[in-house]
Amino acid sequence: MFFFREKRFAVFLNQEDFYEGVRCGILHRGETDHGWRSNFTDISKPLLDVENKRINCTLFLEYMERSLDDYRNELRTSNWDSLLWLNLRCKMKQTITDCAQ
Repeated sequence: MFFFREKRFAVFLNQEDFYEGVRCGILHRGETDHGWRSNFTDISKPLLDVENKRINCTLFLEYMERSLDDYRNELRTSNWDSLLWLNLRCKMKQTITDCAQ
């Protein structure tokens, strides 16, 4: 799972309500659920405010861009036969299959 290996998003670990209300809500219904809201705010606000069920979208996007940059750089320096590349190829094949249906 992404949140277990990406330190920037460690605040989301063990946040079952977030997982169901945000992750599943956005992926499966295209919207947040269970009272969660995403706020476009400045980076001085926390990434996750569990008490008020808010996510700082500006900071989330910034962290996601950094994570993708890290991943891209790791791919660039990894051997084609590495587990990293194997996992990427498997995921892309499945994504293509899913999109064709």
